[in-house]
Amino acid sequence: RRVREKMCGRSACSLSVEAMQQLFETIGKCQFEEKYTPSFNVSPGRFQPCLIKTKEQQNLTLSMMRWGLPSFFSNKYSNSSSKLIINARAETICEKTTFKKLLKTNRCVVICEGYYEWIKSQSQSQS
Repeated sequence: RRVREKMCGRSACSLSVEAMQQLFETIGKCQFEEKYTPSFNVSPGRFQPCLIKTKEQQNLTLSMMRWGLPSFFSNKYSNSSSKLIINARAETICEKTTFKKLLKTNRCVVICEGYYEWIKSQSQSQS
């Protein structure tokens, strides 16, 4: 028997839309009220509330965005969440090709109350 370990990342956001608007003092319109469902188990690839500010907007806006960046070796149109990059090290983010260009223009704040990982163990039998 062989045991394989796989890390599994999740985030939690149980805040109401009103609470998020008050916390972040967003003056702009909330773009997702009807789509948002609070959850303690948000997996990569799922939509999560974010604070964004575009060139056209003067104020911060609450918007739903998909959690994770497609890695360079994955099909960017794939629905698989297993190949999404969901976190980065602050001390090396400026050096990594995946993030270099994004740091200048494509930033957002992912709203969550917590982030956690657990180890999934899968038993495999050998013949």
